[in-house]
Amino acid sequence: MLAAITDKPLSFAGLLAVNVLKPGSGGGLGDGDKDAIAEMEKDLEKKSVQDAFLDIGRSVLPDNVVEAFVEFNVLGVVSFFLMMGVGISIQPGTERLTEIFDILNKALMRLIETIIKVRLLPPRSLSLSLSLCPSLFYLTLILTILIPI
Repeated sequence: MLAAITDKPLSFAGLLAVNVLKPGSGGGLGDGDKDAIAEMEKDLEKKSVQDAFLDIGRSVLPDNVVEAFVEFNVLGVVSFFLMMGVGISIQPGTERLTEIFDILNKALMRLIETIIKVRLLPPRSLSLSLSLCPSLFYLTLILTILIPI
């Protein structure tokens, strides 16, 4: 009932705000930037589907892992550490290094378990976690559903 009462006024307020504020106007691609638009269209015409797939392939293997972290190239970072893990596991004489990573994994799991038990992750942190990282938002949402306050 409450939703039926509030939906129409809120929808009207949203439409009014969009028409008054006109978000996206003046973004630099107006009539004065026809040369920039034409140049972008030429670049799009040059790229083929094959180039798009090759770009994805190039992003799988980053040239610089730190740069991939900075650019939020998740595909490059994950593939790098996946290859590094496989390389460490098949290399003879790396049992000690594997044990160190195993200990670090157990310590991280213990830390997460403590955070969940102490409830340092309230539902109010959903908006903060969404702004930081969308995957962290889903983790927070799941934890909030599983552990109500």
